[in-house]
Amino acid sequence: MPAAASSGVDPRVVAAWCEWLDALATDPAQPIERDDVALALRITVRTTDDIPNDLLAIKQEVTAGPPPGFTITSVQPSSPPLAAIVRGTWEAPDWREGKYFKRDAETGLPVRTKTNTVPFILALPRASLEGPVPITMYQHGNPGSAEAEVPSDARDYLAEAGFAVIGKTMTAEWVKAAGADGEALLKAYGKK
Repeated sequence: MPAAASSGVDPRVVAAWCEWLDALATDPAQPIERDDVALALRITVRTTDDIPNDLLAIKQEVTAGPPPGFTITSVQPSSPPLAAIVRGTWEAPDWREGKYFKRDAETGLPVRTKTNTVPFILALPRASLEGPVPITMYQHGNPGSAEAEVPSDARDYLAEAGFAVIGKTMTAEWVKAAGADGEALLKAYGKK
């Protein structure tokens, strides 16, 4: 009998261990004797095979529908190498219910639950005055902000290469909205 039997472990757990150890000893493929087992742990394994299915379903929904709505709140002309700094908001789709995806009862795939209004800042290079330009996505979190980094990175090198730079700041408040312990995150980042 395992040593745990005398240490206050639930007798049902001990019985399960014994059954499992006996099964190991009689496995025809590779028997393992009870005395050869030094440690036996119960673990749970989750497959990751379905993760791409969730993301592919989300991508399919996003690309099949109209583009998200956005609002321009300000356009500030800028000096070279930038043409302008644009600020605004866009409606970001959300598939969460609390911390996790809300799922369709029949398919098990994520279901859109709402949209979130997300502020952005966009630095346009001078080349954008002459036609379309490639865009670089810049996402920033604590510490720091897209408000400081996007214009700086654009001025330092990206605008000279003809790239627009757009970004948003991910804050502890956003993570809190996703269901995480916002108070602990704010304390960890020195915000409280």
